[in-house]
Amino acid sequence: MAGGLPSEECADHVSLRFIQSNLERSKLATAELLVEAGRRKIAVALVQEPYVGNIGELRRYPGCRVVQKATPRRGPFKAAIIILNSGVNVEEDQTLIDENVTAAVIKAGNCRIGVVSVYFKGDIPIDPYVDGVRYVCSKLGTNPPPPMAPPTSWSYGPNHRSAARHR
Repeated sequence: MAGGLPSEECADHVSLRFIQSNLERSKLATAELLVEAGRRKIAVALVQEPYVGNIGELRRYPGCRVVQKATPRRGPFKAAIIILNSGVNVEEDQTLIDENVTAAVIKAGNCRIGVVSVYFKGDIPIDPYVDGVRYVCSKLGTNPPPPMAPPTSWSYGPNHRSAARHR
């Protein structure tokens, strides 16, 4: 897991730590994230592919608030935001959230930070996802809007290995 990064300080010197992780639908990875986040005093976790079990949504853990697509869903959701610090307030707009994109505004002190957790399916062209995320960011009402980081991607299979051998 990557270490959380503190946000830039606001006028009242609020400091928040964030972490991002693809949990690969693992119950163990979800539990480890919560333990590590508590140890590192992480305020907000942006997660992809969290463990949902047979209930189809991320379980509510004591002391945590979960932002995810409310019902009705078209399928299992793959992006969520977990608020781990009770001193952090959250604004969420369900019209900006779907199974693959979860957005919220984190409020601490006089700071308003737009955050977006995104899961891009590997078998679908990326352009519609990027356009959708840009739209969501523009609607969060934070200035500046959240930065766009490139999604993590990798390739499996013989073509990937062949390409590596021929370099």
